[in-house]
Amino acid sequence: MFYTTQEETRPERFDTWLTVDRKGLYCRPGGFHIDPYGGAKRAVICDTVGVCTPSTAKWFVREFKKRVKPVQLSWHGHNDFGMAVANTLAALEEGVEIPHGCVNGIGERAGNASLEEMIMALEVLYGKETGIKIEKVFEVSKRIEELTGIPLAAQKPLVGTNAYSHESGIHTHGILKHTLTYEPIMPEMIGRKREFVFGKHTGTTSVEEKLKDNAVDFKPEQVQKLTELIKEVAEGKTKADYREYIRSHHEHEHLRRGVSDGEFWQLAAKVGLKPRL
Repeated sequence: MFYTTQEETRPERFDTWLTVDRKGLYCRPGGFHIDPYGGAKRAVICDTVGVCTPSTAKWFVREFKKRVKPVQLSWHGHNDFGMAVANTLAALEEGVEIPHGCVNGIGERAGNASLEEMIMALEVLYGKETGIKIEKVFEVSKRIEELTGIPLAAQKPLVGTNAYSHESGIHTHGILKHTLTYEPIMPEMIGRKREFVFGKHTGTTSVEEKLKDNAVDFKPEQVQKLTELIKEVAEGKTKADYREYIRSHHEHEHLRRGVSDGEFWQLAAKVGLKPRL
């Protein structure tokens, strides 16, 4: 167990020892130090509202290290501008040893750095062994989704529904020829399987592949006709269908987080309150 000094690096405490402005970063004389009597062994740099960019994260860590006594550094980043993982990796490049992250990027507001994205970036893009069983990444992600009740975004990198889904005929053909054409890593690497989506952009290649996977004998004209039927059904769905799906999704999201707007006013009426408008 490590005791950290995270509280000292929160923005509301900056005026006591550290100032950041257009001219740079300033520390009071003597700089920042770790209280040995408190047992603190690590300082946590927090981008509490997610306003760093990778370049500023690297600059801050460099300047911070100049002004503190040697201590193990940690980085805690939020994802308000979608850069939590990039900022965390930038901090690691500057010598931060302990990155903070959450499975599926869950956390306050827009969440924290996504642990699975951070792990796979280190493993694949940086060539670093994390010691984590990466084949369990998807399994853990889905388990957290079930336990928290927070659904994964369809386009969530690595673990989202669409991450290894292909519909376009050109994409499907390319994937079957060489997976790296449209996938950065093999889905099996993180415990996933590739999926082919059958819709208005479907080509005969993916239809044939699905039939082969299910040991179905077929003739070329049957595949062509089946492909046409799939497109016909997919194109028959209207924008009204999609709007209803989105409305239903948002309604369920409100229920997951607590009570819906309608339920709020029903409860308010029970205590004699009602809106004037």
